[in-house]
Amino acid sequence: MKPVLLNIGDFQVQSYGAMAAIGFLIAVIWCSYNGQKKGYPRNQMIDFCIACILAAIIGARIGYVIVEWPSYINNPLDILNVRQGGLVWYTGLIGGFVGGTFYVRWKKLDFWWMADTIMVSVCFSHVLGRIGCYLYGCCYGMAIESSHSLYWMAVRFPGHTVDRLPIQLISSFSLLIICFVLIYLYSKNIRRGTVFVFYIGGYGLLRCILEFFRADPRGEFLSLPISTSQGIGILAILSAIGLYLLRPTEKQTTESPMSL
Repeated sequence: MKPVLLNIGDFQVQSYGAMAAIGFLIAVIWCSYNGQKKGYPRNQMIDFCIACILAAIIGARIGYVIVEWPSYINNPLDILNVRQGGLVWYTGLIGGFVGGTFYVRWKKLDFWWMADTIMVSVCFSHVLGRIGCYLYGCCYGMAIESSHSLYWMAVRFPGHTVDRLPIQLISSFSLLIICFVLIYLYSKNIRRGTVFVFYIGGYGLLRCILEFFRADPRGEFLSLPISTSQGIGILAILSAIGLYLLRPTEKQTTESPMSL
């Protein structure tokens, strides 16, 4: 584990933050490249990415603060100290969606095409984010004894007294598979919105499954015997089904999306 990648004077570069930054950079490059192929100016795609990223960070932080609110009651200014960690992926995704939607509506762009394009890079950023979780030592898996069939992959995280399943890496690998599927779908002449919907529903299902192997505090969803993330995952699956039915009938095209 390596929570801190390097120290620059008194400034520490956190592993999770570094992975997130790399993911953001890849998102900008991916969207700019594909946006130019479709007819969008590079600056417009960069602005779109920045809007999504900033809104995602705000949303992710709000989600964490809500979950850990008792820790901030006496020190509300700590809410702004993102360097100490504390981000929730689901609320970050919601925040990015809201920010991106506002930008798309403001500029009168093709919502579904933009959603498909950004979602490929979001998924890959998620792959890197889970690696960051592993390096940081958070989001760990259940304890594994030496007799367990999966003990060969067990890891002893700092501060833990038992070996645990590196569920972060399993999640990262699973997301990488989803990412390859998204890239394949994106390259095909399919209905707009399909890539966006596939990620929302696919990750919702994946999260529901992987939550059974998590051991960090998971909370509960509306007093039901499922974790908060599983509850949100179920909502994501249902949302994906609804969005699938609402997709436009037009397929992806090499024409400028401004003309669609």
